[in-house]
Amino acid sequence: MLRKLLGVGVLLATLAGCTKLEGRECTSDANCGEGGACNIELGLCYSSDTEPPVDPSECSPLCPDYQVCTRRGCVARFDSLTIETPADNALLDAGPVQVVARLNVKEAYRADTRFPPELEFTAQQSGGSVAGAFANYGHDDAGTYTAVWTPPAVEANVTVRVEHREEDAGLADIAIVRVDAVPPTFNVSVPPAPTGVSDGGTTYADPDAGSLTNLWKRDQQVRVEIQTNEANLDTNSLRVSLRGTDGVATPSVSVTPVTQGCTAVFCGEALLNLWEPTFNTFRGSMALEVQGNDLAGNVGTTSPASPQVNVTRWKWAVSGLSGTIRTSPAIGERGSVYIGTSDGKVLALTPEGTKAWEVTPGGSVASLAVGASDGGVESVYVATNAMNNKAVLHALSSVGGGSRVRCPSGTAELDGPIQGAIAVAMTGTAPNRFESGVAVVNSGATTQIWAVRPDASGLSQCIPSSSTFAIPETIQDGSLVASGTNFFYPTAATASIVSYTFGGNALNWTASAGAHAVYGLALTGDSLIGSAAGSLPGQGGLYSVPVTGSLNATLLNGTGVGRVWSPIIGTGGTNLFYGQDTGSTQGDLKKYDLPGQTVTTPTIPNVGVLKYAPALGADGVLYTAPSSSSVVSAWSVNDFSARWSVVLGGAPISGSVGLDCARNVSGAVVPNMPGTLYVPSGGTLHAIIVDSPGLTRDAAAWPKYQHDARNTGNPATPMPNCQ
Repeated sequence: MLRKLLGVGVLLATLAGCTKLEGRECTSDANCGEGGACNIELGLCYSSDTEPPVDPSECSPLCPDYQVCTRRGCVARFDSLTIETPADNALLDAGPVQVVARLNVKEAYRADTRFPPELEFTAQQSGGSVAGAFANYGHDDAGTYTAVWTPPAVEANVTVRVEHREEDAGLADIAIVRVDAVPPTFNVSVPPAPTGVSDGGTTYADPDAGSLTNLWKRDQQVRVEIQTNEANLDTNSLRVSLRGTDGVATPSVSVTPVTQGCTAVFCGEALLNLWEPTFNTFRGSMALEVQGNDLAGNVGTTSPASPQVNVTRWKWAVSGLSGTIRTSPAIGERGSVYIGTSDGKVLALTPEGTKAWEVTPGGSVASLAVGASDGGVESVYVATNAMNNKAVLHALSSVGGGSRVRCPSGTAELDGPIQGAIAVAMTGTAPNRFESGVAVVNSGATTQIWAVRPDASGLSQCIPSSSTFAIPETIQDGSLVASGTNFFYPTAATASIVSYTFGGNALNWTASAGAHAVYGLALTGDSLIGSAAGSLPGQGGLYSVPVTGSLNATLLNGTGVGRVWSPIIGTGGTNLFYGQDTGSTQGDLKKYDLPGQTVTTPTIPNVGVLKYAPALGADGVLYTAPSSSSVVSAWSVNDFSARWSVVLGGAPISGSVGLDCARNVSGAVVPNMPGTLYVPSGGTLHAIIVDSPGLTRDAAAWPKYQHDARNTGNPATPMPNCQ
């Protein structure tokens, strides 16, 4: 109890600790307003909770440190205890957190306040379990207390409590914080791949997938689904990427939230381009990776680890043809694929593998090529041979396969077989100069180049090169190069290359290639490159002759060690790519550097007999398909390393490959997308998704059989722009 009253002097001295009510005159508490009291003796107001202290000994029992002795007895020295950090509802990770609390003293008592040496810091999860430890306690003279708290590795709400160690002090505060020390996990699911419905002999599902299931195609997009139950997810951080076979991830894409049908805390989806990662295999898996974190900064992972997207390069295969495909696929302006068979059928297939039309002009189809498009219609030039070694040249319409011109007309036949390639060139003189399908008709002493000219309406649509001069017969499976008005081809009777101008009465020149027959021809700049093959695997090589002619073709240094069948020429016209036989069913892929006159061979020997020409893609990838097997391979021309290979089921390769751009359903080019490699194998045409966006467009290159996708054999024919 208060033992004695303070004198007026003492009260005046202590008024220095009063609040803003200090100095207000009063006669009763009513004059001091809310929170104030009147000191009747002094006639002045003071704060009711900060009555001036008196000598501590005046209070009995003595007041504890958290109280002060006043004339009203022991009263609270402190207003409150507050946690300043962390804030209520703060999101914390598992790292150390500094907890700061302030013991708020009443201003009237600050001068003689003795702050307690420490406060009690605790943290509890729901249910009362201890949540982490505190250490490194400290405080200052102003009533600020600190401790370092290490939260537990949980994802939960935690109550942080700071209190005076004397329970009766009634000083405590809590902050309910969200501790998130658990990284988010993401469940990624890959939807079922569209399989396509087999129709008319077309197979869309990869038949040799083995243990791989749910195979997506290399040129498709997959919309993967992402789910997580992370309550504190930073949705803006979510990204998804694919990791290629080289271990490198593609640039990540964002995740779009999905609410409909979502049973998790968060659902989203991401659209991924399967053609973007490196994929040096025919079929295999790409790892899916989700990158994201929660608001506490914990980096998330996928669960289960490294989900996969299974991918194949198989696009489709048209099989069950009654005859063998002997022709290289010719590709029209809108991506139509034209093939001919040994039993006389000509088929037009869409880029999706459906049959647009099928006609039977008669005889065995020896060769075909496609003319330029005119208002969406192009001529398909076809050479057929009957059993009696008679031939017919056809110009079919790309619309429905109807006959535009038959050469000769009616039921007549040309007097001899067509054993080499068809070329597409302009014949005639202005103003009567027309696109023509031309081929050498082997008629012995009357051999001619015949031209079928469907646009020569009112004029002869079927003409021979000359009525007075017979040209040499071409060799079976030989090339035909058309450049301007000149034609170049290998002869049958002698191992030579000839040059002839349509309508002329003499050869321009004949160049001997030694003892071995020439088959393939390719043109670069002012030089023809010919491939020679003898009767034995070790006989043959590569020859060069200028287009202006030479008595003898020049054997290229280091190439005369085996049969060479069908070379192509790379970008810049400086490298030749070809196969050279080392045995009846064996051979090596080679690259010849024209300026340096050096030969390079891949580290993988024996790719097989490359009787048919490879194809060079716009991205520097070379595609081979040996006639001695059904293996298709992709090679990098930079270092001649193998990219991938696949063994196609069925018969060995039966013709040179074709390569086209990516196409949409209307046949228009889709830029910068994987192209399609067309591979004839017996009675099946395979469509394989490749990374090359079509053939190289370098004007100096001769990148495939008969130069271009249309098989024109004409260097003036532009390559489709796939980019």
